[in-house]
Amino acid sequence: MRIPNPLKKGLVLYGDRSHTPVPPERLIEYGTAYESEGRNSDALEFFWRAGFVEGMERIAGRAVEEGDFFLYRQAMNFMERAMSAGELSALSVSAEQRGKLFFALSAAREAGDGRRAAALEAMIPQGDADADAQGPQS
Repeated sequence: MRIPNPLKKGLVLYGDRSHTPVPPERLIEYGTAYESEGRNSDALEFFWRAGFVEGMERIAGRAVEEGDFFLYRQAMNFMERAMSAGELSALSVSAEQRGKLFFALSAAREAGDGRRAAALEAMIPQGDADADAQGPQS
């Protein structure tokens, strides 16, 4: 299956009055196509719209393995599940190993691991940590 262009993606996911809703089986096919290309965030959206828990669980597991805190959090939100301290700890380690220090720090904080969070904060240049804590500047 080919991945749809951005316009078609929006129509498939969210539809409009002139299009009939896409059946869950088709949404899962699209999600699987995105997943096979490593586009996990897009795959997650399709799996969520289809109500395909198995696919969302796969993406959440991959997010832990790859140290992607925000993808993991989104998957857990879509599944209406609490983030697991054990998975967050594993995600933090994985993120650190990949040089994703902000993801590692976010996961450690969310897991309630103050000692690890403090160690990670010490690894991040102070200007970067301040900018991250304050969020985007306008």
